[in-house]
Amino acid sequence: MSSSLRRGLVSAAAVATACGAALALAAPAQASPIGAAQCGAKDLTVTARYNDAGMGKAYWRVEFASAGTTCTLQGTPTDLLFTDAKGRALNLEQEKATPVEAPAVTVAPGKPAHVLVRTRLEGERVPAAKLLLTLPNSKDRVETAWPEPIAGPVGVTEVRTGE
Repeated sequence: MSSSLRRGLVSAAAVATACGAALALAAPAQASPIGAAQCGAKDLTVTARYNDAGMGKAYWRVEFASAGTTCTLQGTPTDLLFTDAKGRALNLEQEKATPVEAPAVTVAPGKPAHVLVRTRLEGERVPAAKLLLTLPNSKDRVETAWPEPIAGPVGVTEVRTGE
């Protein structure tokens, strides 16, 4: 084998290896089926319930259940707004969100996803009737009934699955 042919084969192998590595690094870490669209408000049924308390915080589980389709959510909801029974906005302080690199989560019939909304256990609580929020990476807003009075500041986790 000539040295120029050998150099050409070595160069081609190096390029192929580099391209393969670049593709592997660029692939997103998704737990979603190929082709599953991003969830929109029409794809989801949203509910909220008390979850747990600890370390001076109360946690509520806001669940995103499929309304019949399979779709994905990725990231943290934004623009949380609590309202009273007359629909008036409650002026609750929001925790500063820390950006988190979260994997995409599949929402499918029988396989919901959720976020945890956290608040203080102590302090003045205001009656809240409804929570509105913007879905991650979307302009779609969803809402759900809120189970009990709440105290700020309010924070929220990234979308996740499991308990």
